[in-house]
Amino acid sequence: SDFLHHWIKGLADMVGTSYDDAVEVDVDDGEALTAKGLGGLLERCPVALTATLTSGGSVGLVFPEDIGARIADLGGAEGEEGDTTIDDGRLSVLRELAGMILAAGIGQVNGVTGQEIDIEDASAALFSADDASQLAESFGEMEAASFRWIFASGIAGEGMFVYSASAVSTLSGGASGAGEQPIVSDDEMKDILSGFGTDDADLGGNGEQAENLDVILGIELI
Repeated sequence: SDFLHHWIKGLADMVGTSYDDAVEVDVDDGEALTAKGLGGLLERCPVALTATLTSGGSVGLVFPEDIGARIADLGGAEGEEGDTTIDDGRLSVLRELAGMILAAGIGQVNGVTGQEIDIEDASAALFSADDASQLAESFGEMEAASFRWIFASGIAGEGMFVYSASAVSTLSGGASGAGEQPIVSDDEMKDILSGFGTDDADLGGNGEQAENLDVILGIELI
């Protein structure tokens, strides 16, 4: 579906804008995801950023604990070096970042469809496979899509986007304007990212930029 491409493109552009780096994305078609399948996914990727849509339904990104820890540290958490677990401090930062990360996707969808869908109740949590039924209940009938991205500098990543099947028709409405300008401008995106710990000092200079960008984008879920 076009909305999947637009959503993931918005997410990738959020980071690419801060590095002035062009990005290409490849998104698979969404497929049905059962509660059992979600349980298996959460065993490997227990950190989930989730939100509800004002138009109905829910969306989420899930990723491994070590990636979640490093994203939290880039966002201002003060985790111990070498410790890749999600403690209370890191989880608190992820909850603050969840809205920004997921809003980047819906902003791109809105920009190409002319809709005004927003996200609500954005949060982050550390789940186990035992939580799959509860999470699945909040999503209802689910679908999931894997995606890959590559920046002009050669940095690549992949991930999994989970969403309520009931949201597909709304998110897909009129989503045929590929190439139109996103609703969030480059300058606005840079303002948003100013609180994400991505300036030169935080990255440790050009020598560490690629490594840190890989941390942000390397949400390997497969």
